[in-house]
Amino acid sequence: MRKLDSAWKIIEQGAKKHAFAGAVACVGINDSIVLHNAVGLSSLLPVRERIKRDTIFDLASVTKVIATATSVMILVERGQLDLKTRVVDLLPTFSKGKKKDVQIEHLLCHTSGLPAWTPLYTQRDANNGSIIKRICEDIPTQYAPGTRADYSDLGYILLGEIVRRISKQPLDSFVFKEIYSPLGMTSTSFRPRFNVSKFAATEFSNWRFRVIRGEVHDENAAAMGGVSGHAGLFSTARDLSIFCTMMLNGGTYKGKRVLDEETIRGMVRNHTNRIGSYFGLGWRVKTRLTPHVGARLHAGSYGHNGYTGTSVWIDPTLGLYVILLTNRVHPVRDGEPDQSVGIMMNRHVSWTEVLQQFQNEIVLSLS
Repeated sequence: MRKLDSAWKIIEQGAKKHAFAGAVACVGINDSIVLHNAVGLSSLLPVRERIKRDTIFDLASVTKVIATATSVMILVERGQLDLKTRVVDLLPTFSKGKKKDVQIEHLLCHTSGLPAWTPLYTQRDANNGSIIKRICEDIPTQYAPGTRADYSDLGYILLGEIVRRISKQPLDSFVFKEIYSPLGMTSTSFRPRFNVSKFAATEFSNWRFRVIRGEVHDENAAAMGGVSGHAGLFSTARDLSIFCTMMLNGGTYKGKRVLDEETIRGMVRNHTNRIGSYFGLGWRVKTRLTPHVGARLHAGSYGHNGYTGTSVWIDPTLGLYVILLTNRVHPVRDGEPDQSVGIMMNRHVSWTEVLQQFQNEIVLSLS
């Protein structure tokens, strides 16, 4: 669609100004894709390779909605789980102090009181079991559940474990069987097994001593074997467009139903408005306080961003979705480069600025 040329130029300029090495954008209106382009490089080192429209990205925290929250709500629909279920009733060692009052809904809405992040991967012999054990037994909640909203990876690590226990299958198996296979999302998975050239590279890891490409960037997720409720999912812009279309269609795509329409309405409603926040059940909902989203997207829009430079936002008012996948942490995240890398992106504009300008220009162009 030629009217979106000005929006795409924002992404091209973002690449030239080194907000990211490369990017793939996919924009759709209802059932039609109106923009799907790629620019820049999927890898700067150890080899330079151009990015393609079907390049696979580490979604980072976008995992929380495309995998975990959706899985939880499937189990809720089936009567296997309830939003008011206490976590302690499923994970008995999650019981000290205020923890005993935390419910599934609190984890989904980031109101559990758990801290945002802890370097769990640094503990000796860290693995899935030891990380779950430490969150349950050793890490205290910081406030009474439901009284404040603080974004928490730890809450979503627990949700991934709860999906595993309730469904009696690993999270990666559950999402493939119940979400991605029915929708035909053939390039979406945890622990993907494609040739390394298919992936956008992320960061040189001082923990793993190499550039990360085709394996999860997040250290805690890596210590858990690459499958976690907070991070670890990989996908393409095209596959994510299918998921967004399903959401806009009230839970169906090409005759396949993943969620009920009422469930989707509940997920994308602001459950934390009374405490001055913007979280739905997994999704961030557009309010005047919501960070890192274009001002022109309508109230009631919802989406999620990922640390690696990924973003999915949906505007139901326009029947619009805006997907932007970048490798903004490649070759290193913000700050001084490690001596072993010897290269630093000279960033003249931030990823967040480019994302918001892109979203705003799309809405303006379609008005």
